Amino acid sequence: MYLDSFNSTFYPYSNIYIHFKAFEWLPEYAQTSTKEKLYYITNKSIAPIIEFTKSNLAEKTNGRLYWSKYFSGNPEYNILEFGIIYDEVVKWVKKNAGGIIKEQGSNLYYFKDAWDKYQSQNRP
Repeated sequence: MYLDSFNSTFYPYSNIYIHFKAFEWLPEYAQTSTKEKLYYITNKSIAPIIEFTKSNLAEKTNGRLYWSKYFSGNPEYNILEFGIIYDEVVKWVKKNAGGIIKEQGSNLYYFKDAWDKYQSQNRP
């Protein structure tokens, strides 16, 4: 699935996995044993991907930008090179944040649309 914008208010998944094609990776799929028989990627923890999860302000949950740097297996890509890309993405998020909140020793960065919604929900 391709997204035109991260500012979109709707997408059908809770997590978006961003794969940089400069790093080879072939996702491996499996099916759950649950009644719904959902599919999932089994080798995400060793993949050259960045996970993006949007905040859900209605449920008061924070999103995140995450790379599985401390792996549970052996990655087959250059983690030092990927780390440079990840750091650049994080730097871009910080530079383009609409607002920042310090919470429990962490900085929460909000893009402009989320920051505007956060501000409007938290005004007295």
